Amino acid sequence: MEFIIFDQDDQKYQNWMNLHPDGFVANARRRNNSTLFFLHRSGCNHIRISSSHRAGAFTERDYIKVCSTYLDTLMDWAKKNRNISKEDIQFCKSCHPLELDYAKLNKRVKDNQNADFPDMINEHRQYAEGAIKHISVNTYERNAQARIECLNYWGQSCRVCGLDFKAYYGNIGNGFIHVHHLVPLSKVSADYRVDPIQDLRPVCPNCHAMLHKTEPPLTVEELRNNINKLNNHNNQ
Repeated sequence: MEFIIFDQDDQKYQNWMNLHPDGFVANARRRNNSTLFFLHRSGCNHIRISSSHRAGAFTERDYIKVCSTYLDTLMDWAKKNRNISKEDIQFCKSCHPLELDYAKLNKRVKDNQNADFPDMINEHRQYAEGAIKHISVNTYERNAQARIECLNYWGQSCRVCGLDFKAYYGNIGNGFIHVHHLVPLSKVSADYRVDPIQDLRPVCPNCHAMLHKTEPPLTVEELRNNINKLNNHNNQ
């Protein structure tokens, strides 16, 4: 399950935090029209039950707790269920949940660093006798934080076709997504500094390849519109 809501059960909420020490907890008001959505690390002192709290203080009165092992899942929940944008979500300044999410994403980047991701490499050709060998050199390691911040903001679904690898393939697909530069790296100057939110978008490998089928590359919106037009035509 991507997320779990604890409503009217403080004990099960406490048990979940004990079982998921690197999870995330959203403190939300019970009212659907409330815009309060505060994100914490699991076990944060502000949301952990202690003997000083009244029974039912965490999930049985004005508040519910929405919990997940993925921070972007809770952000998506806030948007879909409370119409709260990512910019309006509040993060606990004591437990710093974003720092934990960066660490978890960075681990997934390192776990996958042997994979041949076009968004993370520059290709150098080494010529050997009788053959051409292509060596992929990961030059994105120095800027892995940009990738992490991009995924934290935009999520891990393709911004063109909507494919979510974890939803489609299960845990094996978790963290697998390309990051597309809106401005091609070949067009930027040596002192270019990437803005993870303005300059990068998560895209699946197929859409990434299609974006670069033209020169200059298609925009994310252009390719998405092309897909939508084709789907609408086929459904007629």
